[in-house]
Amino acid sequence: MYKAAVLGLGRIGLLYEAEPQRPHPSTHVAAYEMSEGFELVCGIDGDPSKEALLKEAAPGAAYFPSLEEAMAAGALKDIDVVSICTPPDTHLPLVKRLLQAGTSRVLFCEKPLTEDTGEAKELLRAVKESGVTLIPNISRRWNGGLRRVTDLLRSGEIGELQKIGVRYTRGIRNTGSHLFDLLSMWTGNPIDWVETLGETPTSAEPEPTLSFAFGLPGGVTGYAEGVDDRQYYLFDIDLYCSRGKVEMRCSGDEILVYGTGPHHLFQGFAELTPKSHETGLLQDACMGNAIENIRRILDGTEKPYCELSDAIYPLYVAEALERSRISQKREEVRYE
Repeated sequence: MYKAAVLGLGRIGLLYEAEPQRPHPSTHVAAYEMSEGFELVCGIDGDPSKEALLKEAAPGAAYFPSLEEAMAAGALKDIDVVSICTPPDTHLPLVKRLLQAGTSRVLFCEKPLTEDTGEAKELLRAVKESGVTLIPNISRRWNGGLRRVTDLLRSGEIGELQKIGVRYTRGIRNTGSHLFDLLSMWTGNPIDWVETLGETPTSAEPEPTLSFAFGLPGGVTGYAEGVDDRQYYLFDIDLYCSRGKVEMRCSGDEILVYGTGPHHLFQGFAELTPKSHETGLLQDACMGNAIENIRRILDGTEKPYCELSDAIYPLYVAEALERSRISQKREEVRYE
């Protein structure tokens, strides 16, 4: 069995598992506990109230209030993977400390990867020099149903992608990480330009939730509408193609695919006609799939589904949106 540690016992590290409506596992602690390939050695968090919760979720795992105390106790000796589930402003120093200590072969890091692209490039350099594999958790990368959308679009079955419509909540870095990565995964192309059109207050503040237009190579354009999550949570995407449409609903739990047929009212026109409807996609637990991908990476039989470049790319788009928010005009996305 491979040995794992979880650094940060907040929502994604430990607490989401207490929400019964979520797919299981939904946290790093539970995913390691449920995997036959891993032993969870310890959990680390500065809040001492997490110790009892960790013991309940993972009776065999030790609790430590800090990374340094865990290291001093030898808890991270011969660890294979460390999950980093702390706020993004801590990721760079924690990664550097773990690389310096040479504690693990894989680091599994939550998104956003860092606060900005400057930190991300510094982190990338440090990881490359170390030989350690850092895998960012842009979680929908591990969902089979959402990956099948890529195959559908690239097959040409419903024609060429032309327009994109998005409704989302909770920030250009939080939900934005998933949005920009999904569009990149599905289309194989990065966003070329963005133009901020408005701002919506949400619970993610001070991180902005912006409404904006955007463009991809080949003349594909889109529009994203920011919505206040204090009214309701929303993350829906419509992909309009020349011979059909794909709808992602309920944050990726549903995928509807349409083709085209003769319009039932207007002669000489076509209309969208249902082809398929998948539901319950998020029951294919992304976290569990990610941990199994990491197990196979450690086995040497598989490559990461999500790489560092996939997590840095959304930061470039977010920074372009912030520039457009100030300039009030279209801004190119600067990939450096």
